[in-house]
Amino acid sequence: MVREKIAANLPLTCVVMPRAEAEKLGAMALFGEKYGSEVRVVAIGAANEKLLEEAFSREFCGGTHCDNTGQIGGFKIIKEESISAGVRRITALTGSGLNACLEKASDIVDELSATLKVPSEALVDRVGQLIKDNKKLSKDLKSAARAVLLLPMILVSFRIAWLINLACRPTCTSPISPSISAFGVSAATESITMTSMELELISISVMLSACSPVSGWLTNMLLTSTPSLLAQVVSRACSASMNAATPPARWALAMT
Repeated sequence: MVREKIAANLPLTCVVMPRAEAEKLGAMALFGEKYGSEVRVVAIGAANEKLLEEAFSREFCGGTHCDNTGQIGGFKIIKEESISAGVRRITALTGSGLNACLEKASDIVDELSATLKVPSEALVDRVGQLIKDNKKLSKDLKSAARAVLLLPMILVSFRIAWLINLACRPTCTSPISPSISAFGVSAATESITMTSMELELISISVMLSACSPVSGWLTNMLLTSTPSLLAQVVSRACSASMNAATPPARWALAMT
């Protein structure tokens, strides 16, 4: 509607009159503004003072105005906000200000089109796809980060399984215990990982309790090649199982 009135090139008339008379005409006052006994009324669509009642719009105002609506030029709302209960404020650009804004926006669109290598009309779809891809990559990155955090524990699990398998081989005479540092895990990380695996090692001690023939050298091997926590847990498990039976045949078969 605003653009229609601008295009209609309606005349503007400014009249100074008593406030009471202006209010009687239905002129609107700006919210929060203070006015004296006389006010300036701007009537849009009235060619002279005698046609004020026929005006499209009548408002209290003290600023400078154009002679007709055609001088306003373009019109674009750039912001709408609430300033109090039931009252909203609209901010718009017109004339040369709007032209400068549109020119800047056009430059931005051209730059984005060149960067993303798509025509301007495809920018919205392209940006939407980039946002979707970014969300997927972020999700994949979190999954990868969790996998990296689990890697030290997985390596320790392999090491324990290797030791148990080695311990249960009756023909083994020269055991060698690899350190997880060989897999690129630092000593500090190894220590933290061993602490987090204390409960798992307690359950593993049940399996070690059946390996009494090799409990002594297995304990020595662990004491010289692993952090103290792992060594202590396994040592307690092996010491408590000195009188246990040898591992069942199915264990030896499974571990060979």
